[in-house]
Amino acid sequence: MGLSAGAWALLLVPTFLAIIVMLVYGFWDRITGKEYYVDEDVLGYDEKML
Repeated sequence: MGLSAGAWALLLVPTFLAIIVMLVYGFWDRITGKEYYVDEDVLGYDEKML
């Protein structure tokens, strides 16, 4: 017995959305053109935030 179209949509739509979110999160610094500034106490996009 196969799954209905609604069941496939229920399984695949959130999966594809999660993959897209992970890719956007992974490449966010390239998308925005900004790099993270990382310090012991501060995580931010640029040193002006200090």
